[in-house]
Amino acid sequence: MNIGGRRRRDRIYVQVLCMWDTSGGENGEDGLIYDSELQSMMAPSISNIFIFLDHCYAGGMNDVMLNANAAKVYLTTTCTDDGYGYDMTAYENGAWTYYFLEYTLIGQLGGTASMEATFDYASSVYPFDGGDTPQEFDGNTAIDFYL
Repeated sequence: MNIGGRRRRDRIYVQVLCMWDTSGGENGEDGLIYDSELQSMMAPSISNIFIFLDHCYAGGMNDVMLNANAAKVYLTTTCTDDGYGYDMTAYENGAWTYYFLEYTLIGQLGGTASMEATFDYASSVYPFDGGDTPQEFDGNTAIDFYL
């Protein structure tokens, strides 16, 4: 999943997820999911939603979740809205996927930790920083989020 840059639509900037090559099209679709569409998809949820984005510019989606049934959503991204995600060939994954899921959640914390604890540990050992620092959105800080 790649994220498109900010695009002007209806005089406001939006975030866009590119689900496949946008010029290719499929069944009349262009492959784009706009932030407003993602918000609409999350709004009726009655169960918890875990969103994990490991690609460049992913941090811009944090703001999207503020209006999308926030109490049910936990989101982590590989970077800020102007940062980069990195592939790690040795781990056959993106760097944040490896550090969050494989190294921390499974390897260090035994697979049963909360997402908040996993994020804290993984981000402390993640080798990138600045704009490339992982981000977290926790719509319900009163309770821990578990998979």
